[in-house]
Amino acid sequence: MCLEENFIHASVVALFAKRNPLLNQFNTLLRRCVEGGLGEKYWAQMKHEARLRSRRKSDEVSNSVYFVFTLSHMGLPFSLSGFGCVCNTIVCIAECCHKHFNK
Repeated sequence: MCLEENFIHASVVALFAKRNPLLNQFNTLLRRCVEGGLGEKYWAQMKHEARLRSRRKSDEVSNSVYFVFTLSHMGLPFSLSGFGCVCNTIVCIAECCHKHFNK
């Protein structure tokens, strides 16, 4: 799926001092690049290369759309969740003890 509309807009700014001798040359070069479609050419080339890369990757990957998670894959998230619960319990006990002894 590809979006044909432009959703990224970028601007370029070049600052020159007044009466800079490079200003006219820069304006002429920039106008020629824009009128010649240089930006659109590079954008089309970049999209074409991205399509080729994605097609190459999809050829390398099997046709399976889904990946089955097993318990060995979910071990780390469950361990981190358990560690968080233990830390939370310790903090709650410490707060209760602190309030009880500081009355």
